[in-house]
Amino acid sequence: MISVIVPLYKGNKFVPQIVERVEEQSSLLYSSCGQKLELILVNDYPDEVIDVPSSDSIDIVFLNHEQNSGIQQARVTGLQVAKGEYIHFIDQDDYVEANFFVELYGVAQATNADVVVSNGYRDYPDHSMPIYKKESAIKLVSDEAMYIYGTDVIFSPGQSIIKKSSIPVKWISNIMHKSGSDDFYLWLLMFGENRVIKWCNQMLYHHIDDGANFSASKEKMNLSFEEMIMLLRQDKILPIKYLQVLDKRLIIKKARTSGSKADVIKILITNPKIFLKTLEYKIKGYY
Repeated sequence: MISVIVPLYKGNKFVPQIVERVEEQSSLLYSSCGQKLELILVNDYPDEVIDVPSSDSIDIVFLNHEQNSGIQQARVTGLQVAKGEYIHFIDQDDYVEANFFVELYGVAQATNADVVVSNGYRDYPDHSMPIYKKESAIKLVSDEAMYIYGTDVIFSPGQSIIKKSSIPVKWISNIMHKSGSDDFYLWLLMFGENRVIKWCNQMLYHHIDDGANFSASKEKMNLSFEEMIMLLRQDKILPIKYLQVLDKRLIIKKARTSGSKADVIKILITNPKIFLKTLEYKIKGYY
């Protein structure tokens, strides 16, 4: 079984389509692989009443937070009741193609991967852009150094399925107060525990970008990145040299936010590996 966990925030309008898609995906997965999907909806906006439909083909679990607790806590709340061997975290307005689970589950079984990541699109109101323009870019999802020196190569956990038993305990117990980097925190912890990340270069995931996404706020993302570094220091899983690199990347992020190109250039010149990794993912076609 694979557990699909969807945090809801003012998300009642998305529920019917979520259920319909998961029913279709579950039917295809079962006919192809003999596995089923369960859908776990976690309402993180308790002021809204969620109309949860019944289903004859999938199990639907509905959980309601007593107060707004953020997306990581909503994911962890769902994880605590999930029955699946694999977990799929996806945002309420994003979606995956019908054969997403068939393809990723196949890779997971063939490679014994802890995480399998698909390619996909960022869908804007008037156009779409591939997340990885070249296969050489999606291969970077397994390159730990790229996450440290370059960028979070996995655009969203919605691209992936994750082996439940491989999710680090520290990610479950250390809930970030500032949303935005909780998924990056997850991947770094997994690298620290030597987990295996594989990929499927098919266009199976859709991120809906209407310009209102949290990640669009650079200042808020910087605060979240800073909190992530603090937690990683407490966790003592990554080498100190990696934490020092993340500190430098935070300085670069803040300089870019303030518009100080001179500061950015200065840091990049004095930290050639950060510069080279940044250049590498741009050349290889990571969006």
